[in-house]
Amino acid sequence: MTKSIKFGVYIPGDLAKELEELSKQIGVSSRSKLIQEALQLFISEHKWRTEGRVVGVITIIYNHDIGNVDEKLTDIQHKYIEEIVTSLHVHLSSDKCLQVIVVKGDSRKIRNLVNELMNLKGVLAVRTSLLGEPT
Repeated sequence: MTKSIKFGVYIPGDLAKELEELSKQIGVSSRSKLIQEALQLFISEHKWRTEGRVVGVITIIYNHDIGNVDEKLTDIQHKYIEEIVTSLHVHLSSDKCLQVIVVKGDSRKIRNLVNELMNLKGVLAVRTSLLGEPT
């Protein structure tokens, strides 16, 4: 483990007040610990965009009546079969569906998968919850 470094951070008063209130609500007694956890989460959430391996979920809402989207989604998922662990399909209404795809793999490939899904005609929304894979 590397040596800890102490440094000061300026934050606006309103943010400091919110931080104090939240820290009391969730039972974290140390500002340092709270900020360390927040920074670790921030790094994990954004690291996937640049490099390394990631794990997480891609959530898609789409209209299955538009442009053969079901077939295209299946084709895309087969293209990324090494990165897709599993998926879940939910019928939301007579024409809308939710697809949850669990992924694990190289961040570049996952990023490409997300981009392909976002550009698919009939896809209404794509959200990701991806974290850097623990080493």
